[in-house]
This record gives sequence, C-alpha cells and structure tokens, in this order.
Amino acid sequence: RAGGDYSLVFYRNVTFCTDDENGIGRTVTIDARTRGNGDAGTVNLTVSGSGKVKVNSTHSANIPPTVTVTNTATLAIKPGAGLGESAMTVNTGATLEVPETGTAALTGSLTLAAGTKLAFAIGGVGDSPKVAMASGKTVDVSGVTAANPVKVSFSTPGGSKIHSFEPYVLIQGAGLAAGDADKFILADNQPAWVESLAVVDGDLVLVAKRPGLMMSVR
Repeated sequence: RAGGDYSLVFYRNVTFCTDDENGIGRTVTIDARTRGNGDAGTVNLTVSGSGKVKVNSTHSANIPPTVTVTNTATLAIKPGAGLGESAMTVNTGATLEVPETGTAALTGSLTLAAGTKLAFAIGGVGDSPKVAMASGKTVDVSGVTAANPVKVSFSTPGGSKIHSFEPYVLIQGAGLAAGDADKFILADNQPAWVESLAVVDGDLVLVAKRPGLMMSVR
C-alpha cells in the first residue's frame, strides 16, 4: 500500500536489527509509506546491526519519528524517499547513504557523531545536492573532532570519471561553520576525480578535480 498514509505505522519504539540469527548483516528494504503514531518525536526508530535499511518510499508527514542509526549499520535513503524524521542521529561507526543519483530530503535536524560515515552516489554535473535539509534544520557536528572525523565516500554509476568547475553540494542547508570542514575527511580509495571537501556558505561540498586543457575549434 505504497500510496496510503497508513502503510507502515510505528505505534511504539521500533528497532530494525539488520543482523540475521547468525550475526550476518542483511538488507531490509522499506517500500511502504511510513509514519509514526503519537506526538511528533515520541516514537523512536532505530537501525542497528551490521547490515542496511534501504528506504524506497516517501512518508506521511503528520507524526514524524526520531531516527537513530547505530552499531555499524547503514541507513540508505533513495532520492525522493524518506522517513519524515523529527530528528536523526548517526552514531559512531554507522553510515548515512544516498545510494542513487538525486536528492534525499531530511525533515529534521541531523546529528553526526565522531567516526560516522557518509556515502553518496554522484551522477554528473548538476547532480546536487545529495542531502537537502528542511528549512530551519541544520547538521550538528559538535561531537566530531579532527582526530575522529566523519568519513565521506563516493561512487559513480558505471564508474565514470567526473570533472566540474563547480563544487557538488553534498548537504544543503547544513548550517556548518567554516572551521567544520576539518571535521570531515575523504575515506580511503576514493575515485581519481575526487579532490577535497569544503564548507561553502554553510553547505558541505565536494570539490572535483578540474578538467585539463580544453580547446574549442570553430
């Protein structure tokens, strides 16, 4: 019932443990439209274990739950989908991922702990932002240090090499300070086209390597 407001309702606190009975991480896919039940923020949704929860559908915005990603679990939000969270926290070792090209919108503030991970798929010039914060909502990295930063990784569909003169906006409306750039670091073994991370006008952005010499013949 992906088109209904009551497809998957969280009446109480819910944990999606992504480990099977043998402790092996699995993928839990949510195709249904979700919503909490009760006052906004009183229902807690937790993603735990070592696997992944992939959200493929939108949400009913009436009663948003709080969302926590913990252990080494991954919460993957397909562009255009979401849980309609009142707030989201990604704990140490856990990952927030946008697995396809496009934009995923967060309706609540996002808290990133030290040692968390962000993963994005980049599709080409103009494919940004990857995450868009709702108006008035920001990203809290007060618990992150340069010694234990947030690791950011990228993939490109088809393995294509990407060049751009303009930075890619990774988190729009993040409300980051210029000094917060030191709290983010590129993960190991990134594509050759990736150059650096930066904070521009409060947004977290990716700077790609610039194109080489270009000649136009008329």
